[in-house]
Amino acid sequence: MTKQPIQASVSLYGDEPAGVLHSFYLGETKTNSDGTFSFKTPADRSREYYLHVVPQSGNVGDQRVYLSENKNTDIGDFHTGDYTFYCKVNLVPVTNSAIDFPYLPTGALHFNTGASTQFLTSRTFNYSYYLYSGPFFIRYRTYPSGIATDSTILIPITSPDTLNVTIQY
Repeated sequence: MTKQPIQASVSLYGDEPAGVLHSFYLGETKTNSDGTFSFKTPADRSREYYLHVVPQSGNVGDQRVYLSENKNTDIGDFHTGDYTFYCKVNLVPVTNSAIDFPYLPTGALHFNTGASTQFLTSRTFNYSYYLYSGPFFIRYRTYPSGIATDSTILIPITSPDTLNVTIQY
């Protein structure tokens, strides 16, 4: 992942993220050339505030922040954009079934009975998906007793490094 300042419009909402029924708008500003920005807004009853960031290019994002009256708050880095996650899949045959991967973004794959192999696949997600613990998922089909059975394996995305999973089929 590349860390760089973004040029964006930043809005501040109270109680809920932008677009949610009970959210309320508190103001808007633009980022400086170095990616920083500042808000001055009156204190409100809300304990939770949400920044709604609309970059000039890239994906819109929301981030929860906690603010205190008459204090400056450094919210740290705000992550946005897409990231491609990679997963190495190890296949270990334990039955007399073939295995298909019909829904891979890299293209469908088929392995005959007894194939012990590995392959690399990838998925591109919005950075928020990673930030909020979305899983990397792989759908596959096996044929135990000749009956097609669909399965999905969810792999936690614990880092932006290559993920690994072993599928026994």
